[in-house]
Amino acid sequence: MLLVSFCNASKRNRLATIDYATDKIKFIKGGPKHTSGVTGLVKTDTGYIAACQSERGPQSHLWFLNKSLKTVKTMELKLVQDIHSMILQQNEALCVSSGDNSIYSVPLITSSREGLIYQLYEKDEDVIHLNSIALDSRGNLYASLFGELKEGQRQGAIVKAMDYIKDKDRCQGYKGIAEPHTLKIDGDNISFCESRAMKFMGFEGKEIELHGYTRGMDYNKQFYFVGNSRARTLSKSTGQNVLPFEKDTHCGISIIDRETNKEVSFMNIDGVANEIYDIVIME
Repeated sequence: MLLVSFCNASKRNRLATIDYATDKIKFIKGGPKHTSGVTGLVKTDTGYIAACQSERGPQSHLWFLNKSLKTVKTMELKLVQDIHSMILQQNEALCVSSGDNSIYSVPLITSSREGLIYQLYEKDEDVIHLNSIALDSRGNLYASLFGELKEGQRQGAIVKAMDYIKDKDRCQGYKGIAEPHTLKIDGDNISFCESRAMKFMGFEGKEIELHGYTRGMDYNKQFYFVGNSRARTLSKSTGQNVLPFEKDTHCGISIIDRETNKEVSFMNIDGVANEIYDIVIME
């Protein structure tokens, strides 16, 4: 069973369970008012936390659910703007604040305030479209970002956050990636979606082309579960028209065998949703 979040979604279609064995979808009720999409999911010891964007501007919230997917509470974030994904570190959520190119720590147990960890670009608007983060085994924080818009183009990258802050042009990492999302690190191995190219790269270093704008992934020992989305016609981050894709795009979930790097199944949900953002394996 998968827990799947959707962005740019209607009030009813923001979060759902998907049984990939039977193709059954069940949408989850609740969450903060005026939520326009759920752009991050993490699994906790007691349930799940969902990152929620607002249809009323850069406001962001966290939505806490128990293991039965009943709402426990919601939390308004004071500093995080236009949240795009999060990870857990001890008793904090590290949240991506795309609206000011930053990463904030949000205490989950105490009443302490949110704290700025890094601002990767010193401007209080979305310049580089920072959208996901991950920690390596040594505690280094890595990020996926689209990069600055220059002459109508962006150079997406996977970089170490501190290196990018020191020297954006010379920092090491994966460069020239077409709109990366969903960065994951397992030991010393890295995985991400190259969304615009409709590709996914697993920890084994092998790419596979899929069915849509790739974004959202979770994995077990045998399979990757990768989200595909239908292409937008208008960029949410820049407000500009999006260049059309060469191929038709579809919304659904690809199941990829990790040993063979072959897709063994694709669950098409075009009639139900358009844009998947994140995926968590429930069981």
